[in-house]
Amino acid sequence: MPHITGPFTGIGVAPYVLSALALSSSRVRLFFSERMSPTGLATPGNYTITEDFGSDPRVVATVTLGHPTQPNYVDLQLPKP
Repeated sequence: MPHITGPFTGIGVAPYVLSALALSSSRVRLFFSERMSPTGLATPGNYTITEDFGSDPRVVATVTLGHPTQPNYVDLQLPKP
């Protein structure tokens, strides 16, 4: 198998949130379009959840990675109301 060096640029499409699933009234699972590097994914401040297209933003308390090294989903835990 040949060894390839240099940066990988992919097909030029950035990863994106594929879907979101409410696991409970305070927990949401986000699925990404591809496996992600965990850098930055586990930081609660990198997420904002809003209702009604931007009103009443909810703070994310904790983030759990779906896989420790290359997750394709994360679970967001909101503070209990």
